[in-house]
Amino acid sequence: MVLYSPGQTSSYPEEVVKEGLRFHYLGGGNEVGNVGCIIEDATGTRLLLDYGLAPTDPPRYPKEAPKVTDCIITHSHIDHIGMAP
Repeated sequence: MVLYSPGQTSSYPEEVVKEGLRFHYLGGGNEVGNVGCIIEDATGTRLLLDYGLAPTDPPRYPKEAPKVTDCIITHSHIDHIGMAP
């Protein structure tokens, strides 16, 4: 059995956020579907905003998410929730 381990091969930057917020798109930044965005602040809180896939043939997936502290799913369409564990 293979278990999902978030952040194992993530391309998320390792630099610490010193001030303000970091917005990092895992997918969907310039397209419909394939949505995923990490918002991180200087305290180390990482919020995953949606995590979906593009239901194309074959499907397109966002980049792997790093470990997060919280998640917000805006609505239950497959392009916003399809990759949420």
